[in-house]
Amino acid sequence: MKEYYAIVGLGELTKEPSGLLRKNQDPPWIPQQFNRYTLEWEESKSAYSYFFGMDDDYEEITEAEAEEVIKKWKADKALINIPIRVEGEGMIGDATLQLTDEEVQKIEKIAGSLDSLDELEILDLVDKIRKKSD
Repeated sequence: MKEYYAIVGLGELTKEPSGLLRKNQDPPWIPQQFNRYTLEWEESKSAYSYFFGMDDDYEEITEAEAEEVIKKWKADKALINIPIRVEGEGMIGDATLQLTDEEVQKIEKIAGSLDSLDELEILDLVDKIRKKSD
């Protein structure tokens, strides 16, 4: 059985922590920290500081709460930002199109690399993919 903790700094909530920790309830404790870049639990020497009184900006949470945070982080990481230039009706500006990893894979399956497409082609494909999923 594992215990889960949210790393919460000043003004942070357990539902939106800056990090997550977990350890075995009984020895060996083997503290782990969730790596937001690799999206995996990893053994962490720095996590020991939380469990041996050197750092106290953490709060115990349930495994389900930790999984919700991880789910959100994975969804955030899955978004791919594509800068586009918007022109129309007397307006010109820059915008960012956010695609999920799944959408990028569908586009690349249909049309090849995103790099080979212009902005209008990308927008057209995104529109078709999103209409199909509705």
